[in-house]
Amino acid sequence: MAHTSSIPGESKDRLDSWKEIAVYLGREERTVQRWEAERRLPVHRPPGEKRGAVFAYREELDVWLAGTPAPVDESNSIASRVGFYRILALTSLAAFVVVLGALALLWWRQTRPGPPVRVSIAGSTLVAWDERGRKSWEHTFAQPFSVTFQEATARTLRFADLNGDGKQELLVVVHFDAPGNSTLRRGELNCFSPEGKLLWRYEPSAHFKFGEQTVEGPWAIWDVLVSPGAKPDIWLIAQHHLWGHSYVAKVDAVTGRGSIVFVNSGTLAVLGLVKQGGGSYLLAGGFNNEYDMGALAVLDPKQPYAGSPQTAGSKFQCDGCPEGSPLQYFLFPRSELNAVETNSGDPNTVRELDFDGNRIEASTMELSEKERAIYFFTVEPEIIPHSLQFSANYWSEHKKLEHEGRIHHAAESCPDRLHPKPVRMWTPQKGWSEVPISPG
Repeated sequence: MAHTSSIPGESKDRLDSWKEIAVYLGREERTVQRWEAERRLPVHRPPGEKRGAVFAYREELDVWLAGTPAPVDESNSIASRVGFYRILALTSLAAFVVVLGALALLWWRQTRPGPPVRVSIAGSTLVAWDERGRKSWEHTFAQPFSVTFQEATARTLRFADLNGDGKQELLVVVHFDAPGNSTLRRGELNCFSPEGKLLWRYEPSAHFKFGEQTVEGPWAIWDVLVSPGAKPDIWLIAQHHLWGHSYVAKVDAVTGRGSIVFVNSGTLAVLGLVKQGGGSYLLAGGFNNEYDMGALAVLDPKQPYAGSPQTAGSKFQCDGCPEGSPLQYFLFPRSELNAVETNSGDPNTVRELDFDGNRIEASTMELSEKERAIYFFTVEPEIIPHSLQFSANYWSEHKKLEHEGRIHHAAESCPDRLHPKPVRMWTPQKGWSEVPISPG
């Protein structure tokens, strides 16, 4: 607006009372009076006039309004305060709810069991425990576990991400007494989700014929191997508790369906996976019934089937099994201690496979788990044994038998130590041959 005159009483832009000023500003008179006192509203008082007379110019009021924050209508100040405190109360309540929720979430995370890292079995119930010893979940089976065969569980418990979701499923083997025959064990491989849901179950059910002998279930499960990678493979050993024959099965990680990949005349005890060049090889260690020696099979993981090399037509050859053979098959001679204690009935079974860079260590149990013969293999350019050493417990037992007069030379001059017996090797191309072994 243009200011046409600065002489009081001559300007049309002049407002000559509190009422006119309040009407112009759209507020009550008390409000504009307070604005003059608190916010310097441009209001003038003519000299010599009666007390309370005021006037103001529209232009000055417009300039004041343009430079002053938008005024708050306080005509209903009580209602405004009530609304303010109501908003404050609601905001405080919301903040309290958020804090309470955060504390509840923190408490839930602290008390909620984590993913399982171990299991325990009792009666017919399997319990999974997290790393802090809290129970993650439990699963009850339809019948009680076999009490005398649960030592195998330590070898048959595996955690692995089987479906690529970043979470680890649980593979666990349990055994039950066979119906009507408590000397036989029936094994199951069960796959559980991290939350304890049973995803699938595999029970070995193959049957074979060796000579005139038919070997069928129930089968115990002795070892489980899971390959590394985004799409892992699962292998297991199914072992007949009575007849001692074994086979290796490959189990689908998603469906739990299994297929036979290797049949061995004799017990198998341990599986391993080794890389050579650009390929991988599956190892199966155990014992061979026909040759009465510890044995190690080298298998192609992609080959659909293989069988241990046995004398054609003998009772040790699998009759009716598919054609196929391992890439290599090794036999380990019994040690002196094993021969002396031959009445103990413990064969020199391959029980452990260890891998150290470009080397394989195959350990045979000569008397017990402590008295071992350890054979060392190179991996490149081919898998071949080269040396042998015995465990410290082996030599302790050797000295004991010396004192008993059952061994007639000192451990330091033992032929097995100085001149180890050769290892027998079988390949599809050359059949059987002997590989010389050096002292370790």
